[in-house]
Amino acid sequence: MSAATRPSTPNRNVPCNSGDEVAPSVANMGVDATRTPGRRTSGRRAGAFLILLSVAYPFVLPRLSSHPMPRLLPAVIGLYLCGVFAWTLHRGPPMFERFARMVDHDLPDFTLPYCRRMTMVWSAFFLGNAATAVALATLGPPGWWSAYTGVLAYVLVGLLMVGELCVRKWWFRQFGSGPLDRAFARLFPPEQTANGRRSLAFDAERHRGVTRAENSSRLGSGHGRYSQSS
Repeated sequence: MSAATRPSTPNRNVPCNSGDEVAPSVANMGVDATRTPGRRTSGRRAGAFLILLSVAYPFVLPRLSSHPMPRLLPAVIGLYLCGVFAWTLHRGPPMFERFARMVDHDLPDFTLPYCRRMTMVWSAFFLGNAATAVALATLGPPGWWSAYTGVLAYVLVGLLMVGELCVRKWWFRQFGSGPLDRAFARLFPPEQTANGRRSLAFDAERHRGVTRAENSSRLGSGHGRYSQSS
């Protein structure tokens, strides 16, 4: 596994992440999806502009409800996010894997297919959200559009994040020491599934690697002090 090549401080909270431990800005989502520095800069600027629009959007929502063109703004944001997530499926690594490595760089190999599948799920969600926003902006009453884009869309994002967290904990059964992880560990004992046993073996191997690295560091520093004194 990858942990055997690069020991690090154990972090058993998540194998893959959807934002419950990491909340990277939309401005950074497309940075690695393009390779040249100029495209990275333009991607950051476009992402920063869209994230500012997302933040300011609830405050200007009442003024937009009577104008058809500005009401398409949520669809533009949704299509942008869908495009960024889908592009990482083509160029790699998938967006979920990038988020997960922000929390734990040494991901076990058996979590990578899950990261790819969840990137596909979020791509489909953003596409569906954009389509719904367009339909309500062009065909539905302004009140329906306001209710969906101002409240319901955010509720759906929260439900998807919570649902993904529960599915991930149930599927991999890789738990940390926090109260939520302890509750999940009681509900989903890792010893009862193949993925849970893989997670236990991965954490044990990583802990052994960290211990060996710490012991080597102590021996090296002790040898240096001995050489100086002699």
